[in-house]
Amino acid sequence: MLKTIKLTGEQKNVLFLPVTNPIQIKGVAGSGKTTVALYRAKHLLDTQSNLFDEAKVAIFTYNKTLSAYISRISHKIEGGYQQDSDEINPTTEPGINVTITNFHKWVYNFIEQNGISLSDQTYDNGYSNRVWKTISGKTQTDCSKI
Repeated sequence: MLKTIKLTGEQKNVLFLPVTNPIQIKGVAGSGKTTVALYRAKHLLDTQSNLFDEAKVAIFTYNKTLSAYISRISHKIEGGYQQDSDEINPTTEPGINVTITNFHKWVYNFIEQNGISLSDQTYDNGYSNRVWKTISGKTQTDCSKI
C-alpha cells in the first residue's frame, strides 16, 4: 500500500491557483512536482467539473519515461485537499482519469490528426514550415492557444 503523501506550503498553494490558465510547475529533482501535478489534476476534476471533461485535463512531460511513470502512479492518488485544511478528504474512487503525455507524442498525434503523415519524411526547416502552415490554416483558433 502506498503511503499517503501530504502536500505542504507552496505545494498545496498550487492546487488552488486560478483554473482558467495552464500552469507550469518547476523545481529541483525530488521536490514533489509530479505529486503536485497529480493532485492539481485531481483537484480540478473534483471542483471544476463544470469547466472540464476528464479527457480535457492533461499532464505534459518532456519525455516518455516520466509520462509512463506518471501513468503508473496516477491510480494511487486518493482524496483531495480543501483550501483551509491539511486533511485529505477520502474518495470512493481512487485515481484520476487524465491524459498523460509528452510534448513530442502530443505534437506528432496532433499533426497526424490534421491529415499530415510524418512517416518516412526528411525533416528540415522547409518541411517544418510547410507542416506548420498546413496545420495553422486548418485549425487557426486551436493553434492560437498552443
